[in-house]
Amino acid sequence: MSVCADMVKIYIDQKVAELRDLHREIISSEYSDFTIYARLAAQASNVLDGHRAGNSAVTFHLGSWSPDLKGSGSNDVMACDLTLEQAREAIAREYGYTNWREVDELRSTLLDEEFEMAVDAVLEGDVLAIESRLLANPNLVNQRSQYAHSASLLHYIGANGVESYRQVTPMNAVEVAQCLIKAGADVNASANMYGGSTALNLVLTSAHPHNAGVAEDIAKVLKEAGAVY
Repeated sequence: MSVCADMVKIYIDQKVAELRDLHREIISSEYSDFTIYARLAAQASNVLDGHRAGNSAVTFHLGSWSPDLKGSGSNDVMACDLTLEQAREAIAREYGYTNWREVDELRSTLLDEEFEMAVDAVLEGDVLAIESRLLANPNLVNQRSQYAHSASLLHYIGANGVESYRQVTPMNAVEVAQCLIKAGADVNASANMYGGSTALNLVLTSAHPHNAGVAEDIAKVLKEAGAVY
């Protein structure tokens, strides 16, 4: 499916759309409303409540990240007697943490609102907003997420290994990538997904840009800028 954000079409997989609906109150909140701990704890609670309600959107989290359920089919995930601890461990790993204890240490840590809003601009394909933010703060282009996956803005183009609800692809992703590269993005920077991944690794192994029909064009832009697989 695709939606429009200020006339830019955004490809959103149906499963991601369902997951975004599950977390809609958190996604629509201000970044200053939650600490990292509180934001992830709220998502874990949503997963537990959704599982108990029979909402299969939770399989996106649990089937991908739960130590106990990773790789399980949807029926098996939904049939299990899920605990809050299991939901928390899945969310922790989705965000790049080794376990929930690492998240628990972030009870007073707020997200960098400037960086998070730049990520939103990237995922909305809002090139003018990206340019404006990078002009005001050039360091944003290679800044890393405070989440343990440590993604840069360019990594988010891959729609892979980052927050599940952010695994979307603007149809002008090529233009977004070019904008970031022009501003000095390191195309070979590695983040903590899957043992270490560059933006090119993520793009070429993600279903989302592929299904949106832009993966090859993004990869070409990255390679022309010196990215190696």
